[in-house]
Amino acid sequence: MKLFNLQEEALKARPKKRRKVVVLYDITDDKNRRRVSKLLESYGYRIQYSCFYCDLEDKVYKTMVHDIENHIKRHQSDNIMIINIEKNGIINFSNAVIKEDDDEEFMFF
Repeated sequence: MKLFNLQEEALKARPKKRRKVVVLYDITDDKNRRRVSKLLESYGYRIQYSCFYCDLEDKVYKTMVHDIENHIKRHQSDNIMIINIEKNGIINFSNAVIKEDDDEEFMFF
């Protein structure tokens, strides 16, 4: 007879928080641009030359942001922007804030 821990089973069955984001970048150096492009290809889908769409679990999203931050610290001239898409699919540009914060609509590096 197999016994189940109902609380543990409920936690496993609970849907994980997801984030839908658009990542845009402006990187002049070809080598750095290819590096960022390869990085973003591992997280999402290219929708334009320097624009990716990602639908990620929250933990994976945080890993992606960490990877991007590490790249930007090495290359200060590069610009990368992450735009969070709200659950209703609407992006509210009036709430744009220039700061690194998971709770904001926009994240600039």
